[in-house]
Amino acid sequence: QGTVLPDVIQNMVLVGVGSMVIFAAQVEFSWHLDVAGIHILGTIVGFLLIFRSSNAFKTYTESARIITAFTCATADLLTAGVCYLRGAENGDQVVTAKLREAKTMVARLLLGYCVLFKLHSRIAYSGYMLGAIDDDVKIQVDFDMLRLRGLLTDEHYKQVQKALGLTFDATHVKQCGVQRMWRVTQETMPRPALPLIAALRCCFLSMAGTPAGYAERVLQITDPQLTNLLNIYAAMVEQVGTPLPLPYCHLCRMLMVMFLLVYATHIDPDMGFVANVVIPVTVSLAMLGIDAIASEIEDPFGDDPNDFELMPVIRRMELEVLMAMQMGVAPEAANDFVWVPAPAQYEEVEEFLVHVSNLDMVNEVVMDNEARPTRLDLSMANFDCAQPLVSTTWGSARVVPTSPSPTACPRNSTAQWTG
Repeated sequence: QGTVLPDVIQNMVLVGVGSMVIFAAQVEFSWHLDVAGIHILGTIVGFLLIFRSSNAFKTYTESARIITAFTCATADLLTAGVCYLRGAENGDQVVTAKLREAKTMVARLLLGYCVLFKLHSRIAYSGYMLGAIDDDVKIQVDFDMLRLRGLLTDEHYKQVQKALGLTFDATHVKQCGVQRMWRVTQETMPRPALPLIAALRCCFLSMAGTPAGYAERVLQITDPQLTNLLNIYAAMVEQVGTPLPLPYCHLCRMLMVMFLLVYATHIDPDMGFVANVVIPVTVSLAMLGIDAIASEIEDPFGDDPNDFELMPVIRRMELEVLMAMQMGVAPEAANDFVWVPAPAQYEEVEEFLVHVSNLDMVNEVVMDNEARPTRLDLSMANFDCAQPLVSTTWGSARVVPTSPSPTACPRNSTAQWTG
């Protein structure tokens, strides 16, 4: 898993067949075409491939540093939000409840930031840059959105949803057949992490200077950490959104194809089968393989086998949240989070944390999806009484919600099938 051989084997076979035909023709008709400048062309192609692979590896290592900074910054801010609370004197229940709420809110927003980081990395290139994502990516985005809804408040979720700009109009695109694609806006949008960073700042500020909350000097610690979180998010977006220039890639591949086409004609047929067929195939493997590897690691934030796995990082963060909630004041804040089993289609996730206030809503969607795993669209439901929980067209079937009563919440509504 993760090898580039499936991507290059077809072109290698074509080079091998072409080399055999050229070799047979040279032997049969006793001709040898000595292409002038083939060595110069091969040297130029080699330098272009080396530069591209070096640039791709540089991008890969810089992305690894972004992931490391992402992991450390979130954990650091979590411990600051928990440990710097001073606690209520004489066990004041009202103050303790406020401290519990503050601890829980910091944890909810940080977990939401982590999930949002992964969601944005899924669609930053194919979605925001190229304009569309396929069904497989959209399913994962749907569950990421559900996960966000299970963590955030209504207000925070709507702000993030608006900043993401995901409307998902279904359209059919022919790519070796008809494949369902989902259009993603390419308009300039606010940074999706900004509402969560702003909410974290407001949370720290509201508890600063209070006898039981944070000392005001704590803001000098948390503010740079929040700025760091925003910079890490921006670095990820910039890394994905700044690939190697397309003209360079086109030039590199065009020259490589030209070299592979004429290379076999340059070899003396008297040197035998190995030199005339095996060597060109090996050269094609080297060049095509380097080019494929460079393409693979230029965007390491997606869901390909060689991309960075962010789900284990988020899982670790969830475990650290539960551990941190039991520290310091109001340890009962750990009871504000519960585990929800993840649907089978949610890759690399067995369970995830949600806030207890959103548990019924998330369970409703998860169970509904288990009943209709290939049809249900979770994507951009606002999860409020003004918007339907599910509304999508898929093939000849359409999922529509029943009309909720004025006092009913969508978590109590059901979805029906119409042919």
